Amino acid sequence: LMETPVVTPQAPSGIASTYILLERDEALPPEIQRDQARNAGAGEVVSFDSGHSAFASKPRELAELLLGYA
Repeated sequence: LMETPVVTPQAPSGIASTYILLERDEALPPEIQRDQARNAGAGEVVSFDSGHSAFASKPRELAELLLGYA
């Protein structure tokens, strides 16, 4: 039984945030990911052509995407 409320942390004011939406994620469908991005206050949503485990299936492409935001 889950009784403890979950608090969604917000980034400090003035710090941009980006949500990487995994387009072919079957564990967490894109519509749910969009809700999560909105609830987290993400300033940008970037689509990535991958399933749930992008780090395993497309590690190089994911790294390149992340480095673009570093």
